[in-house]
Amino acid sequence: MTGFANAIKAGLTAARALKSEPVSYDDGNGPIALTAAVGSTAFRQTDLNGISTLQRTVDFLIDPLDLTRDGTPIIPDAGHTLTRTDTAETHEVIPLNGEPSWRWSDAGQTQLRIHTQKTGDA
Repeated sequence: MTGFANAIKAGLTAARALKSEPVSYDDGNGPIALTAAVGSTAFRQTDLNGISTLQRTVDFLIDPLDLTRDGTPIIPDAGHTLTRTDTAETHEVIPLNGEPSWRWSDAGQTQLRIHTQKTGDA
């Protein structure tokens, strides 16, 4: 990893440490407890009638090394859920306009940005 990538990783790690909260990630095989920083992504979506609206997702920034089951990485997919432990808010992982439901938050691929929508309170 380059010096710049190391600096980005350190900055993102520090930001997550300051702004993180406990969450539970469930891929359908049982919940995994981890921490995540919460953010958002704004995007334009066009419906079948050609009307464009601005949408916003709730994003969870997670260290990919934390999102594993028995040492096997879990790839975020539509239908998986995240629950904010402190508020019991449930969020479903969703794709954006045919794009994947997650992306790397940095060039060094040190954090996942998982796109979700709030579906309710547990």
